[in-house]
Amino acid sequence: MSQWLRRKRFCHLPPAWVRNSSVFFLTVCCAHRGSSQLDKPKVLAAMADAVEHYVASGKWWMTLFLAMPDHWHALASFQEASGIDKVLRDWKRFVAKSTGVTWQDGFFE
Repeated sequence: MSQWLRRKRFCHLPPAWVRNSSVFFLTVCCAHRGSSQLDKPKVLAAMADAVEHYVASGKWWMTLFLAMPDHWHALASFQEASGIDKVLRDWKRFVAKSTGVTWQDGFFE
């Protein structure tokens, strides 16, 4: 793949002035855009259960979670703003194992 076609990696460490209770707008995409991996009832149910589990365990507070066919958006806050990357990586891994969804690396905030 040509260098200009490769997806850039972004640093996900919030600046020091961002408080832990801040709300972030997140976008997480499936590996194959346009693949409609997320529009199946079993996948949506598993994702909703995983969101609720992470809320109950205090890993994030979800204000909004909106699933589209090949990506999702959320308004979420985290116990530690510096831990967003790990929380999302673990959540995506869990959902992938239980549903077979393949995710792009990283996320956008």
